[in-house]
Amino acid sequence: MDDFGFHSGISWESVAPGNIRSEAHQHNQSDERHLECKESPTSVPERSIVRKAHPTPYISGKPPYCKLETLWGLFIETGKSPMIRVLKKLRSLKKLGVTCRPRAVKAVTECFSSLTRLESLRLRSRDLLGQPAVLNLSEMKGSPSLSKVYMLGSLESVPSFSSVCKNLKVLTLSMSRLKGDPMEALYDLKDLIVLRLLARSFTGKRLDCKAGFPKLRILKLWMLEELEVLVVEQGAMRSLEELEIRQCEKLGTVVGLELIDSLKSVSLTGVDEGLASIWKKN
Repeated sequence: MDDFGFHSGISWESVAPGNIRSEAHQHNQSDERHLECKESPTSVPERSIVRKAHPTPYISGKPPYCKLETLWGLFIETGKSPMIRVLKKLRSLKKLGVTCRPRAVKAVTECFSSLTRLESLRLRSRDLLGQPAVLNLSEMKGSPSLSKVYMLGSLESVPSFSSVCKNLKVLTLSMSRLKGDPMEALYDLKDLIVLRLLARSFTGKRLDCKAGFPKLRILKLWMLEELEVLVVEQGAMRSLEELEIRQCEKLGTVVGLELIDSLKSVSLTGVDEGLASIWKKN
């Protein structure tokens, strides 16, 4: 469903053999997981991929893994993990998928200002049982090139994306449990094209789309269990082409869609029966 092709796993590094000393022989092969590392054509050839749980790296010289462009499946347990130091040095990184324990999120997000070429970010917070956990984005630093963001985990409020990644084009939020209307914080993202508010990303009853979202073409609202009303104000989402609403079972009122001339497709699944009947007649 997402744009990232994410592979999950546990704590890895990709480094040249001469730059790391580890006790890899102590770990059973069952501890290994998969890591996909794509490099630029000019990167150093003949690279070894060291995969093991909870690595203890010792970096010396100029590490060649700095030329990595894609890193999926990174897992970081604490804010003092050696991988925090490594992550800051991956200045060629364009795509990053990382899962953290809640206590590591703050340290990880502080690294983003160093990743000036980062274009795609998938950030997840999970607790010891693997369930979505708190995402502390108070120290999140942006990257001018960041255009795609997926976040899984509970948020106190919507981050100020317009200041930390003002060129954002695709945003997906899941399990955010936002109480306040996220549309109020996102409407000034002038380049946003795709917005997905997925499972329990919003726990309120009403979404108000105010004038804004000038380039938004796709809006997806999935499994917002408490949502009852969706309002689109005059001048909002004037480029919207596709609206998809799934499993918002309490949603009974949608107002203002007739104001959007560009709208080509409306899909309603698992909404209030009265609303579904009205749309079928129309």
